[in-house]
Amino acid sequence: MSAPQDGLGKRLRHVKYLAAGAVAMVFVTLFVMPLITRERHYRLRVSAGSERGHRHDLAVALAEEVGHHKITVEIVPTAGSVESLRLLAEGELDVAFVQGGLRPPPADLRQLTILHPEPLHLVARPKLAEAGLASLLGKRINLSTKGSGSRQLSEQVLQFYGVGPGDYIDESHSYRELQQMPAEQLPDAMFFVSSMPSDIAEFFVRKRNYRLIAIPFGRALSMRDTSLTPVEIPYAAYRAYPAEPREPIATIAPRLNLVARADVPAEAVERLLTAMYDGDFRRRAEIGELSSAEIEPFRELPLHEGTIAFLRRHEPIVTNEFIDNAESARSFVFSALVAAFLLWQWYRRKQAVRFEEYFDEVSALEARAFAALRGGTFTERMRNDLLDELTRLKERAIESYSSGRVHGQEHLTGFISHVADARQTVRTLRVEEAELRRQESEVGS
Repeated sequence: MSAPQDGLGKRLRHVKYLAAGAVAMVFVTLFVMPLITRERHYRLRVSAGSERGHRHDLAVALAEEVGHHKITVEIVPTAGSVESLRLLAEGELDVAFVQGGLRPPPADLRQLTILHPEPLHLVARPKLAEAGLASLLGKRINLSTKGSGSRQLSEQVLQFYGVGPGDYIDESHSYRELQQMPAEQLPDAMFFVSSMPSDIAEFFVRKRNYRLIAIPFGRALSMRDTSLTPVEIPYAAYRAYPAEPREPIATIAPRLNLVARADVPAEAVERLLTAMYDGDFRRRAEIGELSSAEIEPFRELPLHEGTIAFLRRHEPIVTNEFIDNAESARSFVFSALVAAFLLWQWYRRKQAVRFEEYFDEVSALEARAFAALRGGTFTERMRNDLLDELTRLKERAIESYSSGRVHGQEHLTGFISHVADARQTVRTLRVEEAELRRQESEVGS
């Protein structure tokens, strides 16, 4: 007898599965893959403090540059670095240029990068400038706006010098207010943190005839606060004639930090840093060289994962860590393949056991026939019942095979041959022989 083939229902299901798979592949190719591979456009709220400060110019230059990297920047003015940090913590900002050395609020903030030092400028009326810091006692001093990093650093410098809050008249005007104020109403001295050359410093030197005062203990202060570095304001930095300052003067400078919330997408951060370091950001912002090598040693917060990805962008793909991971993966894959092979063997044995159950049922029917024959109870009706049961058993086995519940064509072929042999055996049993054996049994008893 030829081996039976898969049933029509099973073949139709295979065709349906193949068709569904083909449709799924077309759908993924046409619709899903473009969505996955398409670069996402990000929108970031960025603050650089006051619109009158130099940092605002940096934010504008950054917004122009990152537009080529599918990032839209919304510039949000604030009173200063302290307020920017607060708005970051409250989720009102995504990224901010802030003065280094400030204590951040208890929030999940991350360091993106570090830019250049921003010197603390102290300008005063000419007569006060001649006497230096000592001349500030009892005078009107503008420490910058409340909520600014300049104010915090100004207070830190005065306290280190021994000048407390009651030793001067504290004022907190903004840059805009100071520039619009009549000369005779201006404070006697003003602090502000700004990159060099500072537009604010130049305004007060050139337009209001103020002069710069040195902060000579910058190195001593930096020993106590590592976020600060001692710097010099060069000779004639803000006026050539008469020169101002008249000689290089010492001061202190925090570094300008770019920080963000930890939940800002890493891809957006990596693109932003790529724009800053590999694009035209430096030219647009008119700043000096940027070095990514300074990020790790001078960071004040944990690095953002996007910054880590940016710093590692030039690392070779095949590293020792990669090799170790590949070795671990190889061991895992080998173990998985062995487990899959053992599972397949178990499954084949399980399917064979299911066919053995059908074989056992056929053998049981044959045993019933021979037992009836020996006992003299085998009749024509019993023969027909046994043949019907064998037919139903064969149909059950074929239906199970066609529906996929059992597998193994060689098992099915052997089973059908076994059923055919059993049917032939049942057909050849003679009812007369059973009657004769019954009579012999009765005589013997």
